[in-house]
Amino acid sequence: MAEPPQGGAASPLESTPGEVGVYANLCNIQVTPEECILHFGQRKMEDPMQGVSVVRVFLSLPHAKRLVAALAQTLQRHEGRHGEIPDDLLEHVPPEVLSQLEAKIKELKERALE
Repeated sequence: MAEPPQGGAASPLESTPGEVGVYANLCNIQVTPEECILHFGQRKMEDPMQGVSVVRVFLSLPHAKRLVAALAQTLQRHEGRHGEIPDDLLEHVPPEVLSQLEAKIKELKERALE
């Protein structure tokens, strides 16, 4: 199991044998009357408009609400220490990838008009 990030608080959760951490840069959210489902994935490098599923997390609605509050508080603290986190995802996309995305969008529009 990886060490917690420097300056991070120790987790009150115990690790289990075989526990793995995964990276996700994509999240779809579904809500039913009983629960909130977070479906995490990774964008495909060759086609950032597509993704590969990594894990699904099912939360009760009250827990989802507490998670939102905890994330907001954590991000606010982080920005207080390190500066504002940009919310423009395209700001960090390399120009060549943006060109590929624009070409793909153009291609999809042309197909839709056929």
